Amino acid sequence: MICQLPLTLFCHIVWNVAHEQLLMRSGVELVLYLDSTIGLAARGLTAGMSMNTLSATYFRCSVNSFAYCYMLSSGHILHLLFFLLNVVVLVAAIQCGNVRPTDPRFHFPLVIGTFTCYAVAFLSSVIAGPVDDQMFLYGQTTDESLAISVPQLGKRFVTEQLWHVLNVVRFSALIIGWIFTCIDRVYMTIQMRVSGRNRTRGHVEL
Repeated sequence: MICQLPLTLFCHIVWNVAHEQLLMRSGVELVLYLDSTIGLAARGLTAGMSMNTLSATYFRCSVNSFAYCYMLSSGHILHLLFFLLNVVVLVAAIQCGNVRPTDPRFHFPLVIGTFTCYAVAFLSSVIAGPVDDQMFLYGQTTDESLAISVPQLGKRFVTEQLWHVLNVVRFSALIIGWIFTCIDRVYMTIQMRVSGRNRTRGHVEL
C-alpha cells in the first residue's frame, strides 16, 4: 500500500497537468473561433466607424467646426468603438501566439502586421484619453441644431495638435488593420484550396 502511494500521486499529478493543458487548449480554440466570428465583425465595425469619423471630421467640415462634426458624426458610437478595440487587440494578440510553423509563408507577417496596427490604435487612444474626455464633455453640451464654441483643448502634455495626430493615427491604423485582416483571410483561403487540390491530385496519382 505504501509502495503504491507515490505511483498514485504521480498519476494524479500527470492527470491534472493533462487536464489543465486540455482546458487551456479548449480556451484558446474558443478564442480563435470567436476571432473568426465576433472578431471579424468587431474589426469590420471599427474600420467603418474610423472611416466615417475621419471623413466627417477632416474632409467634410471646416477647421473651425471640426469638434462639432466629430461629435455629431461619431460621438454616440465612440464608447462602442473603444470597447470593440479592446476586444480586437486581445484576440489579435492571442492569434499571434497561435501561428504554427506549418502555416503558409505570409500568414505570420500578416498576423503580426494586423496586431501591430491594432496595438498602435490602442496606445494612441490611451494617450489621447484626456482630450477625448474633453470632447465627450463638449458633446454633452451641444446638439444637432446648435454648435457652441469649443473650449481650449489639451491637458498636460497632450496638446490639441498632438491629439489631432493621435486621432488620425489611431483611426488610420484601424482601417489598415482591417485591410491586413481581409488580405490574410483571402490568402489563407487560397492556400487551403491549393493544398486541397494538391492532396487530391496525389490521391488520384496513387
